[in-house]
Amino acid sequence: MGGTPLYLKSLICGFFQGPPADWDFRNSVEQEVQSVGTQALYERLQQVDPLSAHRILPGDTRRMIRALEVSKITGKPFSHWQTQFERFVVPNNSQAFVLGWDRPTLHRRVETRVEQMLEQGLVEEVKELKERFGNLGRTASQAVGYKEPLEHLAGAISWREMKDKIAAHTRQFVRRQEIWFRSMPGLRRIDMNESLEPRSVAEQILLALEYR
Repeated sequence: MGGTPLYLKSLICGFFQGPPADWDFRNSVEQEVQSVGTQALYERLQQVDPLSAHRILPGDTRRMIRALEVSKITGKPFSHWQTQFERFVVPNNSQAFVLGWDRPTLHRRVETRVEQMLEQGLVEEVKELKERFGNLGRTASQAVGYKEPLEHLAGAISWREMKDKIAAHTRQFVRRQEIWFRSMPGLRRIDMNESLEPRSVAEQILLALEYR
C-alpha cells in the first residue's frame, strides 16, 4: 500500500525499497494464478513468508506476488526486511499531524470528489492517455480513478457502475490510510469539520508546536 501514510512512515523510520522487479518471475506467477487461483497463491505465500501472508489480504494478488518475489531474490522473507516498522520510534524533533474527519462526512466528501472528477473530464483524460500511449502501465491501469474508467471505455461496466466503483474503491483506500495512521505512534490528530477554516487548522498546529 502506498500513499501519504507510507511516505510519512518511511520518512520517520526508514524504508526498505527492495530489489528491482523480476518481470519474468511476476509473469510466471500471474499465469499460475490464472490457472490455479488466488487461494493457491495465498497458500504458497503462507509457506514462504507466514508473517507477510498474515498481513496481506488474501485477495491482494499484487502484494502477494511482490512478497514472493523479494523472498526469491534476497533469500529472506519480505517480512524480515520490514522489521524496522515494528521498532517504530518517533524522534524527539519530529512532529506530525493528521487531519481527521468523521466517517459520514468523509464518505460524503468522497462522493463529492468523484462527482467533480467526472464532471471535469476524468473519463476523457483516461481515454486520451490510452489513445496516446496505448495500454497503460501495470500500476497506472490498476490505480483507483483509472482502472474504473478503463473498464467503462472497454464496455465492461456502465457509467453508473463506474462511478459507484470509483467511490467504493476510494472509500476502501481511505480506510486503509486511516489504519496506517493509527499504527503510527506519536502522530497528533486534529478533528476537522466543514466550518473549520484552514487558518484555524494552521493556528492549532502552531499552538501545539509552541507547547510541545
